[in-house]
Amino acid sequence: MNANVVIAGPGTGKTTSISQKYVELIRKGVDQRDILCLTFTNKAAENMRNRIMQALQKEDLLTDLSALNVYTFHSFAYSAVRKYGYRGIVNQNFLRKVIFDYLIKNNVFNYEREYLISRIVPQLENIVRYLGSFGIDHVEEPEKVAASLRDVFEARRKEKGVKESTDEIIDLFVHISRIMDEYHLAKESKNLIDYNDMITKFLKLDVKPKFRYVLVDELQDASELQAKLISSVGEEVYAVGDRKQSIFGFQGGGFGNFEHHFPDASIDYLSTDHRNSEQILNYAREFFLKNTRYPNQYHAELAELKSSRDDKGYVEVIEADEEAIIDILKKFPNDKVGILARRNDQVIRISSILDRNNVKYASSALSATSDRAKKDVIAFLKMIIYGDMQSVINGLFTPFSGLQISEAYDIKESLISGNTSLQNYDLLKSLRLTYSALGIKGLIDIFDRLIIPIAIAFDQRYFLTVQRLYRNLNEYLDFYGNESRDDLINYLEICDDEMEEIDADERISVMTVHKAKGLEFDTVIYFPKNKKDEKMSAVDLVAEQMIRINNGRDVSVDLEDEDTRVDFVAITRAAKNLVIVTDDDSYFNAYSIRGGSIVATQNFIDENRYDIKREPYLAFVRGELNKAFDLIHEGGRIRKLIYSGIRRNNVISFSLLSSLEDPFRFLKDHILELKYTSPAMSFGTKIHGMAQEIYEGTINVQALPPHLVQYYENIIGVMKEIDEEWHMKQIGSEVEVKIPGSVYMKEAEDFILYGKIDAIFSDGEQYLILDYKTDKRRNSTNHYGDQLAFYKMLYSKSNHIDPKKIQTAIGYLALRPTVNTGEITYEVYRMEHKDSKIRSLIQRYVDYCKDPEKFIDDLIEYGSKNADDTLYDRIVAILKNGSIEM
Repeated sequence: MNANVVIAGPGTGKTTSISQKYVELIRKGVDQRDILCLTFTNKAAENMRNRIMQALQKEDLLTDLSALNVYTFHSFAYSAVRKYGYRGIVNQNFLRKVIFDYLIKNNVFNYEREYLISRIVPQLENIVRYLGSFGIDHVEEPEKVAASLRDVFEARRKEKGVKESTDEIIDLFVHISRIMDEYHLAKESKNLIDYNDMITKFLKLDVKPKFRYVLVDELQDASELQAKLISSVGEEVYAVGDRKQSIFGFQGGGFGNFEHHFPDASIDYLSTDHRNSEQILNYAREFFLKNTRYPNQYHAELAELKSSRDDKGYVEVIEADEEAIIDILKKFPNDKVGILARRNDQVIRISSILDRNNVKYASSALSATSDRAKKDVIAFLKMIIYGDMQSVINGLFTPFSGLQISEAYDIKESLISGNTSLQNYDLLKSLRLTYSALGIKGLIDIFDRLIIPIAIAFDQRYFLTVQRLYRNLNEYLDFYGNESRDDLINYLEICDDEMEEIDADERISVMTVHKAKGLEFDTVIYFPKNKKDEKMSAVDLVAEQMIRINNGRDVSVDLEDEDTRVDFVAITRAAKNLVIVTDDDSYFNAYSIRGGSIVATQNFIDENRYDIKREPYLAFVRGELNKAFDLIHEGGRIRKLIYSGIRRNNVISFSLLSSLEDPFRFLKDHILELKYTSPAMSFGTKIHGMAQEIYEGTINVQALPPHLVQYYENIIGVMKEIDEEWHMKQIGSEVEVKIPGSVYMKEAEDFILYGKIDAIFSDGEQYLILDYKTDKRRNSTNHYGDQLAFYKMLYSKSNHIDPKKIQTAIGYLALRPTVNTGEITYEVYRMEHKDSKIRSLIQRYVDYCKDPEKFIDDLIEYGSKNADDTLYDRIVAILKNGSIEM
């Protein structure tokens, strides 16, 4: 097979080269039916098709458009295998559910649920799809294979700084193998296939379609399977790509995949860049050669790359944080600007800054607004389908309840007092009837008549997120039927959050570099990632070794330069101007200017962008017209709630003090009293009770459930360590300490300071205050230090003990590795903090009690960027606007 590769640098016209090659073949008399054109996305395929048609028309070549074979790799493969009657194609959410179910069932990681959903499930989804792109979906005897790799894992983890132990990596290898098996069985049981399956099943066909010529665009993004597909259907291959722009290695794409199957391909170059200014191109060339591990491989092709543009442009490297984006944008008032970042979390933060400043932009990434919408919808659905007190209370305070905030508070108070009639909240009764009659299918009706109409009142991203959840709900019913409510909630929470690009015609776009591939902007503002934090993950190490033992490929070579290639793609999206926001000196070279540091100015037009006129609309959709016209008094009612909530308590605990640092948390926990008891908090209470029973000698060790035995042994271990190292015995457990506020500071004379100390040890002269924690990792040291400082002050003053004689420490009872190997250890961690922060927080609470308007001012100033909650936006909008003109 003959193969010709054209190395086409940025802006040199990859797709144009494909269309010109097509015209050349037609002129030579090649039948259209003998030419296959392949690319990666539907958008790219449409663009390629249009370019070829335009080129043919320009040359007055009459062709049969129906014989124009332009496909994505997957659509081409599926056209050949769909005759086997597959029910459908699964998306990433199907795989995410398999992964999440497996992780929970097997207790794989020692992470909280939220972290599993936001970080671990997407990471494992990428890895399973990545392995699938190499045709790997099963490992025989994974335990035996993983054990045989122990020495390799140990060497690689040391070389790459992987934080997990070798034992954890071995366990992870087995878990990923089993997840792949679970995924395969789940698809097979429902007669479904994914995108990798399309190609693997195509490659297994006894008879495949054949073509004289295969033309491939963006070759550098081809996976191992896609390279095999090319070699299986074509006699001659003409492929256009650029190794320097290969940035989809995490999906299995890479130039090395094509080279592996076409080692003797001839190579040509396109060297005229029609996109980038001379300055941009010079900077990009210098940057790449300086940062690649293989400069000799690229030197010749980069030297040949020349700009066809007359304008020079400029490159500036500045030190600033994301808040400076507003000031930077002011430099380019008329340009088409691309704000590019490496990670989605960066995009979300930048989007939030633009939102707060009323800057319009295009983006397909999840925004902070989208996250709020998802949280609101799921809380509301839980209220309907669960009906327990905690779920009902959380749902009452979402906008979908249609309730005024003061109404929601009154119903919450009624529920807590034992009245389960929900007062006159007939809407919930109606929704529950719909759900009980139709099950999960009834939620479709609830979306149609309530959730979507209310979402319309919010901004576009909020509404589109609700729409996406509606599609996810229908998707769930299609894949799984009317299954359990827990299963549905899990599914909605783990679903991919990405949306179609909105406001695509806006002058400013915000996206990751990977989304910007193939695009260009007058000006690019680029936020690279922090290279100092770069370490290989245990998951990546497992995938690397799975590919090595299954395919004999060392993919680490393909991935070595990926960060540099991503930077190169970001840089070359700029036609005229480039601004790189970083403190990393590796981004500065002879073709850039150093712009110094920028401290963001306070540009905010309005921190709180919530439209107060939404409030009567919420009541209107609920069907309560009288409530819609009553909202003029809501500002006064919320103020009254705040005043009474602050002043009703004269007992100051550390819990109260610590919440003062987050005014919205203080509002929820201590004014609205919306505290949520998590499973972790309940478990912590149980362990504290066990520690008290051990001290009092009342514990029945034989009656302990097996899963609590290790915690018992850890408590004993902590007590023994204190005995041996401090020579102290325990003298108290769950010791309640309270003192008049005036004993500590005159300003607190009207208050009682209160705390409950987990354990006190003493040798008769010195004392140790110990606070037990069931955290899985040692963290929150500052917060815990302040807590111990508060307890130390209380104990010292209440017992007239010199504070110099009192030491403090944390007793960690549940420390575990990242991957759950079954190991649970303990640690006594010494910690000493001064009480200066405690004093300032007490003064703040005293000031709030004297004048609650100070709290209201702090709450408003705190800002939606910190609160990140629709309830905050609603309350602040009402407080700031006072009344609503009807």
